Amino acid sequence: MRLRLILLASLIVAIGLVFFAGGSPSTADGSTTEGAGPRAEGDSQTGSSSVIEEASPASKNQRLAGFTEGLVELLWRVPRPPSHEQAQAASQVIALFNTFDLEAAAGLYEKPSVGLEEWVQWLRARVGECGAGEPMMVKDEAVRYRHECEHGQLEVQFSLSPETGKIARIMMAARGVALAEPVRAAAEAVMRLYDQWDPALFRRSFSEKFEEEKIRRFLLDVRSKHGDCSLGEPDLVSVRGTLIHLNCERSVRLMKIELMQEEDRIKILSIRDPRPQ
Repeated sequence: MRLRLILLASLIVAIGLVFFAGGSPSTADGSTTEGAGPRAEGDSQTGSSSVIEEASPASKNQRLAGFTEGLVELLWRVPRPPSHEQAQAASQVIALFNTFDLEAAAGLYEKPSVGLEEWVQWLRARVGECGAGEPMMVKDEAVRYRHECEHGQLEVQFSLSPETGKIARIMMAARGVALAEPVRAAAEAVMRLYDQWDPALFRRSFSEKFEEEKIRRFLLDVRSKHGDCSLGEPDLVSVRGTLIHLNCERSVRLMKIELMQEEDRIKILSIRDPRPQ
């Protein structure tokens, strides 16, 4: 029995080292952002700016310890399926996606908005009608589904409010569609800054909440670790953002860009490990 425990511990450490190879992301404001999509009006990050950076060695060690503890737990439990309420909400979300009605959305979302309608209509015009989805992950109140559509795929992640039972936060993005033009322009601007720093281009491209020196050093740090990079294929796309691959000399990275709702300037930028497929 003791030998089995030693072997299990060795396996966990090995998997953890593989998982963190290349560095995991951390954020300047302590928040986490995965996926590109609309945020509920009540989201505290609305209007804020965020940079996700490569983790320090000390941070990697702390996260490795946390990861190994979590892996032990996962080895002993069955993957969690969506709850009845989450599955029911997912069916309503895709029904509203296929035929959006802002008044009907008021019964499902805590704070439906015109911005959400714009997001849905843009995606619907590109992927067409979508069918019932398959759950990708469930974590606390959050659940993510992947839907097969007429012209691609749609990923939807939402969180139900424990108080109201309605959707408090939602993100939607598509696979297999082209970038929105403002998003493409923003991604190309980041890559120009990556190749050669230009203060005027930085000010035109980023929200004023970003610090110029911090972004300059962030891009220099990524270059020192991964070398020259160029834009690759999009992973997920929305009307105001994208997850897009970067083809670098020493690795493949995943860049997230999200634009402000009011103007075409960047409010979130991250460069991190690619998502598991």
